[in-house]
Amino acid sequence: QTIGTDKYQAAAFAAGRVSLNAVGINKTIPAALGVGYMVSHIKGAAYAANGISGEKAARYDGWGRTGESTAPCGYKARPLVGVWATSPFLHNGSVPTVFDLLSEKRPSRPIQGNREYDPVKLGTAQVATASTMVLDTSRLGNGNAGHWFTNDASRPGRIGAALSDAQKYDIIAYLKIATYADYPATSVAKPYPLPCDRDFDWANGQVPDVHLPPR
Repeated sequence: QTIGTDKYQAAAFAAGRVSLNAVGINKTIPAALGVGYMVSHIKGAAYAANGISGEKAARYDGWGRTGESTAPCGYKARPLVGVWATSPFLHNGSVPTVFDLLSEKRPSRPIQGNREYDPVKLGTAQVATASTMVLDTSRLGNGNAGHWFTNDASRPGRIGAALSDAQKYDIIAYLKIATYADYPATSVAKPYPLPCDRDFDWANGQVPDVHLPPR
């Protein structure tokens, strides 16, 4: 709500349920827990089949890294270093270039799937080919709103004032060459509670109230 972006991908995942019948367990649990459970089950079976155990298994696991997933009704922010190589942008790929992301108006039907890169606007080339598709950003889950630079102070998700084209290209030039040395880093504790955590009874598998629209 604060950043103004499309909520339905995160909300659908938080509210999702998954059956464990495929692994012989007659139980339905939250999808976020199910992902971690299935990863652990498949990984454990593969380790056993290949004689991997003890310290070797721990090394394969990343020394303590778990397969758990959470469903906090939010999206993780990407690092800005190398962000030029991660188009299209926003969590659902609804914005094709950095230039569009910095603009007050974004393409309503961007082309997805083109492997050609636009080095000027920094992102996915907007040229249709036999392997591309058009994303309709007016549909639920496909929204391209939020993270706005606009003079409209009432627009949800406004970050700051509107940028001129020259300012956008200055930012693009910086993002092309920025390294971790260019950004101050501060370690912080993970913020709890996360959105939806307070509405979710993990122990009993109760679905959070995320108010998904009917299909």
